[in-house]
Amino acid sequence: MRPVAATAALILVAAAPCAAQVPPLPTPDWTWYLSAGVGLVGREVATWAPTHRALAPTGWDSRYQTNCVYLCQSASDPVLGRPATSAVAARRRLDDPWQLRVLGALASPGYYPGGYSGNVLVVRPKSATFSVQAVMTASGFWLAAGPSYYLGQVTTTAGPSASTTRKNGVGLVLTGGASFPRVTNWFIDAIVERRFAGSVNTPALPVPGAPDVPALTVGLSATVLSVGVGRRL
Repeated sequence: MRPVAATAALILVAAAPCAAQVPPLPTPDWTWYLSAGVGLVGREVATWAPTHRALAPTGWDSRYQTNCVYLCQSASDPVLGRPATSAVAARRRLDDPWQLRVLGALASPGYYPGGYSGNVLVVRPKSATFSVQAVMTASGFWLAAGPSYYLGQVTTTAGPSASTTRKNGVGLVLTGGASFPRVTNWFIDAIVERRFAGSVNTPALPVPGAPDVPALTVGLSATVLSVGVGRRL
């Protein structure tokens, strides 16, 4: 049995270098990457600070805690609601490592609450973003940047009064993502994204039996964390 064992050992030793040289499975040359995702919009002080400053002298900012010691609220702390976003995107492979990405997304950062003498105040912004981005890839990771066109809307409700103000304009979207697994048709996207946009300026809103809700400036820029599911074609 010793010669047989020695022969088997020699075969294994000789085969080891060949096994080590077996190349990994190549990544298929897909052309299209289609995905849809949902995520959270960050509650940013910059979005709500102008609203807080405008409401504070009027008595409408009733949810903001002005009496505090050491631990005081920021302008984003009173915000309520679900800060959600949804998006669909398509990427097309160009010459490696470059791709082209088209994005469409909806977002709401929640709403700012307040009240005065039994009248409830709600300031609720929403936005839609459309962007075309250049993408640079590295393995399963990618970075994207490009101009955007946004549609913004702020609805203000105070007691029996309500108004809706809209604005559109040009912005910028910066995105970082990771797509995995790398060698299957279906994949998962993990994304962090910064959407730069302008602000919506609302007019003063008269309220019967209460002070006017002042003119407000509500920013539409947002940082988004999202997860999506996609398919390569």
